[in-house]
Amino acid sequence: MRFYIVDDDINIILILKNIIEKHNLGVVIGYETDSISAVEEILEDIPDIILVDYLMPKLDGNSLIKMVSKKYPKVRFIMISQVSDANLKGEVYNSGVEFFIQKPINVIEVKSVIESVIEIIALTKKFETLKRLISDDCSKDPACQENNPNEKNGDLETIKRILSDLAVLGEKGAVNLIEICEGKLNAKNGCEFSIGDYSLGINENAKIVKQRVRRAILVGLRNLAHIGIEDNLNEYFLKYANKLYDYRNIWLEMEWIRGHRKTGGRVNVDKFIENLMLLSKYSE
Repeated sequence: MRFYIVDDDINIILILKNIIEKHNLGVVIGYETDSISAVEEILEDIPDIILVDYLMPKLDGNSLIKMVSKKYPKVRFIMISQVSDANLKGEVYNSGVEFFIQKPINVIEVKSVIESVIEIIALTKKFETLKRLISDDCSKDPACQENNPNEKNGDLETIKRILSDLAVLGEKGAVNLIEICEGKLNAKNGCEFSIGDYSLGINENAKIVKQRVRRAILVGLRNLAHIGIEDNLNEYFLKYANKLYDYRNIWLEMEWIRGHRKTGGRVNVDKFIENLMLLSKYSE
């Protein structure tokens, strides 16, 4: 991974640079204490991951993220700041930040968060490659051959394990969720299998099925939020918070649990299933 660091404190920059290089997380291709100069370099060098402080003079971290994301949406961001205001964090997550690391710098936290973001990047690239390969195969063979049954069974078992980690297997919607994933795994490569297709097969209303699945997924979101409140370096929290859901909704749920908001996080059922299928295929 290629990193760029933006902080008005050179000592923080050097600490982060040392963590990244000492733990072989990647190479720091540049850093700046001036955020405006940083934007110019970033747009020219295009790093994979940017670590940026929020409270920067001239141009704050949130504005920097929006400027870079507009041109290079695949660049990932980690916000580092002493600010703990809930509204500010909400604004930060809206701008596209993967994670928020609190100052003072904790080596274990920085390492864990960066490793998690690296894994997200790797999974996304694999997923894009997989979709491209499937598309190419189907263009050559309109019939689209069946998936390998052994691979399918392995993926389904991984899906069950992930749902077990989220503690949602006991939910009614979890059964539907697993069967929907199984239907997708059984579908011919490149062919779609939707919740509507599944609902038709079991003779149930698609909206009712989707709502049942949504409730199960929300239980997983809430469970992860509780874990995050207790320990945001927890293995399951880092593994699933931003790979199955998105961290902003996890954070909103955490704020709701703490009593700081009237509503919690939301879930996108179709996106969750897509993420679950992806994670099951490339999960170790």
